[in-house]
Amino acid sequence: MFAYYSHGYGSSFGDSDPYSDGYISSDDMYKNIGSSEEEEEEGEESFDEAETEALNKEFGGGFDRKTYTSSYRVSSGSGTNGLSRLRGILSNAIDVKNWAIYGNPFTTKEAWKRVGTKLAANTNLLRLSIHLDGENPLSAEYLEELTSGLAGNTSIIELRFEGIDDNMAPLSDDWMQTLSNFLASNKSLRMFHFANLGIGNDQFSILSAGLSQSAIDELYVTGGKLGGETGMGIDRRLLSALNESLGRLSLLNLKFLSLSANKLGNDAVPAICTFLSQCETLKGIDISKNTMTNDSCPLLASAIRGKSLDSINLRWAKISSFGFAHFLPLIFDGTSINSTVESSHTLEIVSDFNHSSPMNTALNINCDRTLSIAKKIRKKVSYLHFRGQFSLLQVLDLNVILMPRVLEFVVTECGLSSVYRLVRCGNVSELFGFPSADRLRVRELEEENDNITKENEAIKQECGKLKEEIEILTRELHRTRKSCQPVAKRPRTESNDVD
Repeated sequence: MFAYYSHGYGSSFGDSDPYSDGYISSDDMYKNIGSSEEEEEEGEESFDEAETEALNKEFGGGFDRKTYTSSYRVSSGSGTNGLSRLRGILSNAIDVKNWAIYGNPFTTKEAWKRVGTKLAANTNLLRLSIHLDGENPLSAEYLEELTSGLAGNTSIIELRFEGIDDNMAPLSDDWMQTLSNFLASNKSLRMFHFANLGIGNDQFSILSAGLSQSAIDELYVTGGKLGGETGMGIDRRLLSALNESLGRLSLLNLKFLSLSANKLGNDAVPAICTFLSQCETLKGIDISKNTMTNDSCPLLASAIRGKSLDSINLRWAKISSFGFAHFLPLIFDGTSINSTVESSHTLEIVSDFNHSSPMNTALNINCDRTLSIAKKIRKKVSYLHFRGQFSLLQVLDLNVILMPRVLEFVVTECGLSSVYRLVRCGNVSELFGFPSADRLRVRELEEENDNITKENEAIKQECGKLKEEIEILTRELHRTRKSCQPVAKRPRTESNDVD
């Protein structure tokens, strides 16, 4: 039903794909809100005179039944006048989960106060949608009464304010401040829509102050003028205000943000990128229907690199294939096998552009929810690294013990032609020479024997040197002993005595 939750992040609101051909947008869904319940109603709903009087009394005499029924019938597209839905709201019916108010059928301050009181007492309503028109605007005073009562409700998790025609006068700062105050104090809302009401940056600044204190995790601010009146650029002051507002929103635990159809151009992209870098919980962003061009793509691609973002919607922007090429390395990095593995395998880049083959292949893999992350990686690696005359360098550098898995992968994902290239062009003796355990043991023993032999040779050489030194020392010892012996005396004889 909704762009973010339809991706399966934990909502029970719906499971349709927002980018499929059969997708029903939240705008269209609201036109048929609760249609399954209303289809069961037979014929035209009506109140008798007594019931009409009781209903008018219920709202202090400020209920315009004609405006309520005609606006509901025309705007909802359901073919009914919404009276049974109103009965369900008043009786807190368990099967009434959605309520939409079109135009301004409650004509007094007291009537809106009682609407708020009834909503405060309702424990079954999940979604409230208020559609404003230019002929019967909801004043700030009336909004104050509604939100005062609505503050007591804890069942509503989704609130929507939407303009239903092009004649809407700009909402006042007081009106925005009242809404902002309510959002700041409410801790049960999880989804908030503010659509087609021409919001500008000054009003967005007021609104973001309240939003930053809420518990909302899915936010739609669409159909405004955040990029200026014409979409051709905004001045420095308003750009600073936009940056400040998005900075506040980054404090929320937002999982999805839509700024669609806000006339945002390239000058607003740095503020969006700053938000993307600061909001750690974000899973999806919709900036479709804006005026950004190819020049914005390098910044956006850099901002979402390494983030846990699952979708970025750039549909109906002024971006060509040249711009989208900057996003390809995020999901299909073919620099190396490791780079491919580290690419994002969940990111969806939504556009109305007919992408080239690599981008189209990558997006199809990422969008296939039947594939696990491991299977997506296998498909990408096979496409980028094992097709055609692929390089063998990365494979040859692998440890030989991994080759059985490499072969299994190539056979399964790439086909026999790739296997043939591996066998034919690779170093077969090194690549596929897997020795047995006995052969490995023999090699170990041979290496050990070689080492021992080398050690023995070294020892023999050392022994030879020691023997030479011993012989030298022995000769030196003999010479020393000989030089130290005393001279022998001649014996005395008679001849010596005569002399």
